[in-house]
Amino acid sequence: MFDSEYFKNLLNETTALISNKTEGTYSDDVEIQIESNIMALKHLANEISDKEVQSKMLKRIDMLCAEPAEFEVSEVHQRITGVNKSNEYSDRIEKDILKYSRQLHGKAKKFLDSVRLDGNVLDEVTDKMTKNLAGTSSALRFMKTEQSSNISVFRILISALVIFVIMYFIIRFL
Repeated sequence: MFDSEYFKNLLNETTALISNKTEGTYSDDVEIQIESNIMALKHLANEISDKEVQSKMLKRIDMLCAEPAEFEVSEVHQRITGVNKSNEYSDRIEKDILKYSRQLHGKAKKFLDSVRLDGNVLDEVTDKMTKNLAGTSSALRFMKTEQSSNISVFRILISALVIFVIMYFIIRFL
């Protein structure tokens, strides 16, 4: 069963002993008394049924245990360490961003060069296709106008028959 009056009295006594210790009156007996009071306070705090109040009391007891000068020094040290770590992380991030931006710039340059090369190839192919199309169109026009009147279907049929007969005799008898 939790006795709140005893807990408050013990807490006040421990606080008074710690303040006397920091003012200059220090002895081994006082140190032992403070340690035993803190252990008793922790034991009593563990008997508190409300978990929220229990955690608050345990934190307060832990704060009593910490030396004020040590607490301030460790807090400053943690802040400095945090600042150093954040500066280190910032530097790493900046280096990574710079490295990746250079890689991206190089890849973009390669891509631009390949697009230019592909554009040149397409221009050459387009020119050749245009020349071939023009040559084919002129050949078709020539065949329609001049050759169609000179060559008849009958002539083509007779030429094909003569070539067939000649090939037949060559293959058969040779």
